[in-house]
Amino acid sequence: MPVTPGVTYGESFAGIIGAFNDVRVANDTEARLYPHNFAGIIKAVMDLRDWGTARVDEYPQGWKVFTDPNTGEVTGGEWQFIPKDGEFWYDTRQGRLMVWCDDGFYQANGADGLTAVSETSPDDREVIGAQWWNTSNDSLYIWTGTSWSLLGTVQGSSWDINGLGIDTSTTTELNGLRVDTLLPDPAGIANQSQLNNWDVNALEALDSAILDMRPNAKLTSSDNAPAVGVIEGDLWFDNITDDLKVWHGSENGGSWLPCLSIDAQAQIDALNASVSTLTTNLNSEIASTNADITSLQSTDSSNLSTTTGLISALTTRVTTLENEPAVDLSPFETEVDHDADVLAINAAIAVVDAKTFDPAPYALTSSVNSEVTTLQTDIDTRALATTLTSEIATVTAAIPDVTGKADITYVDSEITSAINAIDLSTTTITDSVAVTKTDLSKTTLDFTGENWYGNNAFKFKTNDNLAANNYATFGLTSDLWEYNWGFEENEDFCWTHGTNGKVCSVNKNGVAATELTLGTFSTNDANGVVINNPVQVGTRLTTYQTAFEAMRTAINSSTDYATLKSGLLTALAGI
Repeated sequence: MPVTPGVTYGESFAGIIGAFNDVRVANDTEARLYPHNFAGIIKAVMDLRDWGTARVDEYPQGWKVFTDPNTGEVTGGEWQFIPKDGEFWYDTRQGRLMVWCDDGFYQANGADGLTAVSETSPDDREVIGAQWWNTSNDSLYIWTGTSWSLLGTVQGSSWDINGLGIDTSTTTELNGLRVDTLLPDPAGIANQSQLNNWDVNALEALDSAILDMRPNAKLTSSDNAPAVGVIEGDLWFDNITDDLKVWHGSENGGSWLPCLSIDAQAQIDALNASVSTLTTNLNSEIASTNADITSLQSTDSSNLSTTTGLISALTTRVTTLENEPAVDLSPFETEVDHDADVLAINAAIAVVDAKTFDPAPYALTSSVNSEVTTLQTDIDTRALATTLTSEIATVTAAIPDVTGKADITYVDSEITSAINAIDLSTTTITDSVAVTKTDLSKTTLDFTGENWYGNNAFKFKTNDNLAANNYATFGLTSDLWEYNWGFEENEDFCWTHGTNGKVCSVNKNGVAATELTLGTFSTNDANGVVINNPVQVGTRLTTYQTAFEAMRTAINSSTDYATLKSGLLTALAGI
């Protein structure tokens, strides 16, 4: 049995397309590869217009023929599926239109069904006129209602049409006309085609004989009825009463009888006019309905194309974001580390500021020079004194030891060294840094000296409760135009509202949002963002999903094109 493709799909565009293909397969029609979108659904619906016609073939739908691979001769067959009641098949072998009813195909005009082919006679439940080909003796039989009557054999022997079952006795005379002498000879008739030709020839022979019985019939138009030379069947149009009359009787005795009055003809004309008006109105309504359907299909196709384009662009953007390389933020420090460095700088500055020079223990240069002069004078005076050596020792001991004492140059050098010793790359700032700006045009944190200054500008340690440290970084990368958030684990970059909670999130799986709105931005107002012509993607997709489910239901429950069309229009009414 054929496989129904629809059962392998879930709730999606593919499921609707699958349902259409299920219907096609169930009607012995090959499934088609429709695209899984509105265009595919519309195409599948339009293809249903091809149905409703009879299968034209030697064999009916659902019947598989077995042939001999060597000779090509038909050896048998079997049903691949059973046709539905009411399905038509035009048998090109017999030139007959057949309809399936209950258990087989029967001739659509109420005569017999398919000719039975077997060695034994079929069941006696056949209708009158059914045929049976007996393969044991190559003979054709017809069911008379009580028994199978032989019609002919494979040798093509003729048969007598007078032997066929009829409702009344055979007559050889019609109104004095000898029918048996006029009809063609039935000898040699062996099949339906020859019998049809005999029927046509018989009717032509009868028509010719009837015309020969009234060779002088004529039509006369006058005010007075013709009285001389009239025969049976002559016509006279009465110009006074506008009536058409026919002569009934012989030339010597008869009368003119009315054929059809003008009043009756007027009534027929009025009826025809009414039918014509109704037909015109009906055609107008059909055209209007078809135009509405076409407009709806065009609108839906346009909306679908727009939505599909937006979704495709969004998907491309998300894929691009997912494929962006991770940013190395290792050269950047976190906010906590930055705050600690600032605090360390401030502490170092405070230490430098706390260092003060106390000159009290030290002598002034002028005082030292004065003392040196006094000592030199004293030395010169006492140079020859016997106590010189002892006094020199005393003076030497009195001179202050300035070893290790700082002078002005040393202090200035120490201050410069302290300032240069502050390394901002390793200094930790504790708590926070508050920035007060007086010039709004200036940048608070400026990385514009070189483009690589912005590489890994910020670095954050992830709160993950894991033994191994994980970080997230933000800044430039080596790729042109790229600003990047880099992360390696389950970091969640989100936007959280104070009342509504988390409304958007980006992680390693992509982008998630409670609602996605497409539209055109305008200048924000007191309530925040302003979007013109907004499209709520989630709401719109929900509406489409509901419509698709209704369409699936309509497809599965429809029994003909009219109910399918009505169901689809109802399903699409809310879109």
